[in-house]
Amino acid sequence: INKIWEISKRTSILCMFDTSVDCPGHEQSFWTGDFRNEALIGHYLFGAYEHTDHCLKVGMGSLKTAPLPMASVPSIPQGVMPTWALLYMLAYYELYLYSGDREILEKHYDRFALLIENCLKMTDETNLFKPPYNDMIDWASIDLRPNAYNSHSNALLYKNLVQIACCAKEMGKEEDEKKYLKKAEILKKTVNKLLWVEDKKAFTDCLTPEGE
Repeated sequence: INKIWEISKRTSILCMFDTSVDCPGHEQSFWTGDFRNEALIGHYLFGAYEHTDHCLKVGMGSLKTAPLPMASVPSIPQGVMPTWALLYMLAYYELYLYSGDREILEKHYDRFALLIENCLKMTDETNLFKPPYNDMIDWASIDLRPNAYNSHSNALLYKNLVQIACCAKEMGKEEDEKKYLKKAEILKKTVNKLLWVEDKKAFTDCLTPEGE
């Protein structure tokens, strides 16, 4: 067990370039979704808060060309993958949660609130998140489609809404806190109503606007 621990710790170190990278060998890409998990490990093992802070800033650079962070920054041709963007967004509050650094909270709040607002613009009259991008969950073999209501991305948006509300509360932004908690509650109720398949006792992979 100790040997596995040392191997895993060394792997984490080798994946910490100027940004987190998915592997130290052939690719060396800053994948924004992978980064979120690497950041949690970096916080726990090394207190690598400055590294995570830098990665957050790098991810924001892709907003020059898209409303959400790209899946891989700054490399191309990868575009936006909603899951990766939503995972990246979780890293903001988690950095504050681990570091307790209020300056980090205040420095990034406006930018991450903007990302939340951009996500909300991709909801429709159902109140569900329906981004116009292809998506995936780390190679899972499930049915995901662009311009559809994918259950997992709606769940991740719910978690992000709750977390940005926590950030707003910490900063004394009561109106923002109330707004995002209300949006989160509406989204949760809608997910449970429209994306739950009773006879399967499970959430659907996705629901198309046509009802498929």
